[in-house]
Amino acid sequence: MAKNGQPGREFCNMNEADSAYVTSSQVDMGEFGTGSGNKTLWTDGLATCIRVAVVGDYSGQAHGGDDRFLAHVSEDEDMHFEPLQGLINHVTEAKARGLINLKAFLIVTDPTMDDIYNPRDAIEIEENFNEPVIDSIRILIGKDPEVLRRGEEWDEDHLLYYKLTITDDKEIKLESYAVEKPNEEEDEVDDDEGEDEDEDEDEDEDEEF
Repeated sequence: MAKNGQPGREFCNMNEADSAYVTSSQVDMGEFGTGSGNKTLWTDGLATCIRVAVVGDYSGQAHGGDDRFLAHVSEDEDMHFEPLQGLINHVTEAKARGLINLKAFLIVTDPTMDDIYNPRDAIEIEENFNEPVIDSIRILIGKDPEVLRRGEEWDEDHLLYYKLTITDDKEIKLESYAVEKPNEEEDEVDDDEGEDEDEDEDEDEDEEF
């Protein structure tokens, strides 16, 4: 583990990180956003992802700039750490312009709270996903971030969704709500119907040529 104040792990190159940047207030899975003034940033989703919120203030003689940053880090390896690296890059640039009083809040999955993970999977998630994110933010802000660990399931029929918001006055707020689990049998039927439709569409396209 790197010590506070020292450069941490670089998860991807700058171009890959920048590809995850969005200018909208809504930050979807695999994206990160920044803001200043009265801009609000928010994201929501299941506990399987990690959400990272960072806020700070500019010193009196600083030029100013972005002072709030939000990333939605997916457990999907195809878009794994790009938004995290993008957030780190932008916060680092802001610190160089005088951003101080940094604080961070993270929501991370706790696989030990759900029966769907076996012990080996739980250890892998903690070591390969949770810990690298938490450590990188600790290094970034120079102190321990606030970390909230939550399970994925509300009960046997519902999943938990979490909404993380940075308000216009840089307050970090968390909301949670339950959503009904998808019916696997219905999903299988829908998939079969979708395959039939795709076959029909392919036939139509072939006829056009």
